[in-house]
Amino acid sequence: MIHLKTVKRPVLACSLLTLTVNLHAVYNVSTIPISPEGQFTANNGTIHYWTASGGYSTYDTASGTTNPIGLPPGGTLSNGFGDAFGVYDSSNNLFYAASLYGFSDSDVYTYNGSGGSWQTPGPEGVTMINAYGGQVSSGQLYVSGLAEPWNGTTGQSNFVFAFDHLAIPGGDPARHDTLIETAGNSAHLAIAPNGDFYYGTFTTNTLYRWTASQVASVVNDLYADEEDTFLTLGDAAETWALPGGGNGLAVDAGGNVFFAVNDFSGTNDLHTLGWLDTETGTYETIVSSNNFTEFYGAISVDGDFSQGDPLYFTPSPGGDILEVTIVPEPAIYALLFSGFALLFACRRSGRLD
Repeated sequence: MIHLKTVKRPVLACSLLTLTVNLHAVYNVSTIPISPEGQFTANNGTIHYWTASGGYSTYDTASGTTNPIGLPPGGTLSNGFGDAFGVYDSSNNLFYAASLYGFSDSDVYTYNGSGGSWQTPGPEGVTMINAYGGQVSSGQLYVSGLAEPWNGTTGQSNFVFAFDHLAIPGGDPARHDTLIETAGNSAHLAIAPNGDFYYGTFTTNTLYRWTASQVASVVNDLYADEEDTFLTLGDAAETWALPGGGNGLAVDAGGNVFFAVNDFSGTNDLHTLGWLDTETGTYETIVSSNNFTEFYGAISVDGDFSQGDPLYFTPSPGGDILEVTIVPEPAIYALLFSGFALLFACRRSGRLD
């Protein structure tokens, strides 16, 4: 069962009036009836998402209309657990999708929305090992995942890569430029508008940030005749404790940081969608749940959440998306003052007990 971390709305009653409003914690939550597999992207009122069976689709949040674009020419393979991500690059109108198959391989496909065609170099896309999360920044696709085949447990090294989607199919997956070595189970990454990288680890319940200049220092050696250099957790510029294992992650247009984590260490499971204050290291819970069937996943924000733009996330694998919006402060003040007005009217009419 999902619990909203929000205070009560004004109770507009003329008996004992309870009027409690937190100016930063009133949220609206609704269901979007689409079920992506893995990551998705919300952009300018459209959700771009991916499934192993149906391929690439878009959803218009205003009209509720779904537009199925379909699978790449060679179709996809799957290991039965769904696909890793579907990431939309609005600057180039490209959609990237990673299809996980077998035990250790992923194929990454590219769809050109301007040309209306798949642009994979081969029918099986570009292969890498266990892709998980993806993000696009300045036209470059970045992928989080393993660099060695999954061993079926936890504790392997995970990495963030700059992904070359024009690589030769069947080529060496290590030719994707390694940028950051992480730890624990694979999780999503997020890139801020200023170019900083964020990653939340699953096993150590920690969120890390590397500056854009740090990442730039290990970029561009993908094809160089030298050792591929990369950053580690110890190089992180800042760290914050998370209330569970890191998974979904997003930084919105205003630089606000959001995370989805899952904690199985107590007597009850705890799944949390949170909003981090990077200045103080504290967070506000937006939505939480103790439902053992859930596993909070991908997040995408279409704009600036603090200004009323929507945040989307998946509370369970293969389930519907939830849309969350915050009531802007002027609207909260309006609720507050309307409550006081009602209180005054009740007093004037003599109907307040």
